[in-house]
Amino acid sequence: MSAQKIYRTFPSINPATVFRKIREENPILDAKRFYLYASGRAALYHGALCLKKIGIHTIYAPEYHCGVEIEALVRAGLIVRFYPIKQDLSSDLVWLESNMVETNCALLVIHYFGFAQPLDQIVQLCKRKKILLIEDCAHALYSSFENNFLGSFGDMAIFSLHKTIPMPNGGGLLINNKEIPTPNPVKIKYDFVLLKITLRSILNYYINAGKIMALFSQSIINLYNKLIYNRDVVIHHIEENQNSSPWYYEVKQYNYKDGIAIISKILLRPQSYKKIIEKRKFNYNKLLRSLNFGPLFLPVFGELPEGCNPLCLPLKVNNSDYWLKKLQNSNLEIFVFGRFCHPLYNRNEIKSNELGRKIICLPIHQQLNQSDMNQLITLINENLRVKDN
Repeated sequence: MSAQKIYRTFPSINPATVFRKIREENPILDAKRFYLYASGRAALYHGALCLKKIGIHTIYAPEYHCGVEIEALVRAGLIVRFYPIKQDLSSDLVWLESNMVETNCALLVIHYFGFAQPLDQIVQLCKRKKILLIEDCAHALYSSFENNFLGSFGDMAIFSLHKTIPMPNGGGLLINNKEIPTPNPVKIKYDFVLLKITLRSILNYYINAGKIMALFSQSIINLYNKLIYNRDVVIHHIEENQNSSPWYYEVKQYNYKDGIAIISKILLRPQSYKKIIEKRKFNYNKLLRSLNFGPLFLPVFGELPEGCNPLCLPLKVNNSDYWLKKLQNSNLEIFVFGRFCHPLYNRNEIKSNELGRKIICLPIHQQLNQSDMNQLITLINENLRVKDN
């Protein structure tokens, strides 16, 4: 009997990481005005409070969003206006040029899945209109554009560190504009919910790494799933309540104010960002060149642009819900971004063609070795053959 390996979009916590010593300057974490928070949404919330202090009251945000970034802005007391995203996931600059007319406003751009927005044009647009630029780098830690790291172009940038670096929580706020004040101190919180996340991630690591504790870890996970967490019930609850109050992202664990946990700070440093980039690029290209794509299962971007550190391999599909459930049955937990819009956004008036229901993300993170990638390729191609039949 062997433990059941599950392929996840994000890496799991390896406890041995705390004993590593990496002597490497980090271009993001070592920045002078870089502040740590519990999540990217918390970083954006505190950054938005700073913007209010200098008179910013309106934020232009993309129609294709996950919701928590919008909620962070709303909770900070800002007005949110939405702009279209094109099918290639780039910002609609023509629309912004014509419709972004307020003074004392800022533009939020999302670098989807680690792929940079056309920053040369966006920076010039913001300069012409004399507005601030916020880079949402939640998917794009260590990605770069024209030899400069994403997050360095805007007046402010936010990061969701735990999506790239294995740790229980973690987000970052980078302030580049000296006119933006320093954010207020935050409290550090480590509650039972975060403890469960930490322990589950460690158990998942041992299962997937095939360690001696794999079977024991698997039994604990199975017991947890049976008694406490049923993913199908959670998904059904979200689908049933997405258009009613309370909203999905109002649940308790979606905090918008807390600082990063101490355990996350410990796990943050012993990670070589150069090795993370190298491994993610390799796995992305291997998956891209080995899958049997078809008309209803196509890569969003294709070949990696220079400087991209991909979060995942995003694919355009006919129905993200179908593939979410289908691949989950094959022990592959995919990432679906933007499945549920913020209540402020009227999906009936969507111009971005339901991108949240047409894009899925396959794992390519740095903990996946060559054997893992070969098994992933076989698993996905088998599911594609069944779909074709």
